[in-house]
Amino acid sequence: MSTHSRILTFIACLVASALEPAASQPSAAFDIVPGRVGAIVIGMSVDDFYLKVGRDRTRLVDQFWEGLFDPAVEVRLSPKASSPNLVAKVGASACGFTVGMVIVHDPRFRLASGIHVGSSFGELRRLHRVEISKDEGLRAYSTELHMAFEIDSVADAAKVREIWVSATPASPTCSRK
Repeated sequence: MSTHSRILTFIACLVASALEPAASQPSAAFDIVPGRVGAIVIGMSVDDFYLKVGRDRTRLVDQFWEGLFDPAVEVRLSPKASSPNLVAKVGASACGFTVGMVIVHDPRFRLASGIHVGSSFGELRRLHRVEISKDEGLRAYSTELHMAFEIDSVADAAKVREIWVSATPASPTCSRK
């Protein structure tokens, strides 16, 4: 193995160990709770967001939703990931640019109930109170959790495709003096 390959392997191991907590240590690295996904807190500044996830794992994109500029930051936890694990929607506020919502694509991120991307709609419905909306795609909303779950259908076997985590009343806010 060449020196270059050894260095790359060492760096990959360091990154993996930073992302994957040791099995013996409980960690919130992949927890989804109201207002937070892992270390990302809804309402945090984009600068703090970059400090938490590392700029080398991100890509600023324009989602161009509803035909308008709609910035977001895609997060890939591995350089080999073909699609983002998370997408943080960015908004402007009196505080500057902040994270307004996080869309979870990675099944490693889970709610305390065990719900994750790939869970069945039937399981979601049994564990959480949700309401169905067809306004902008088919989603199950939980006002209690401040989350939406994108689904394919309302059949019990339908899978959760994305989890949208939004602000809660306790989400951080700033004050300008």
